[in-house]
Amino acid sequence: MEIRFYTTKSENNRLEKTLENEITLEGNFKNEVDIMAPIICVKNTSIAGSNYVHIPDLGRYYLIDKIEITRTQLLNVFLLLEVLTIHQ
Repeated sequence: MEIRFYTTKSENNRLEKTLENEITLEGNFKNEVDIMAPIICVKNTSIAGSNYVHIPDLGRYYLIDKIEITRTQLLNVFLLLEVLTIHQ
């Protein structure tokens, strides 16, 4: 599934966020999908500094809560649903 990572300097409670530095990767859900707080797994370390995610298959945007590196160099990315944002 396609996952788009971004950097935003906008405050979390700001309605209009400016998204920069898009990185598009292929990834998978770690377990069953919790639409409010999914965990995704990607095989790339170039997302350092990213703090925002768009998952087109779900039609939703997420804040990155934390990133864990596994022993197999995969990244588990923990997300939190973004409900306030108007995207430009």
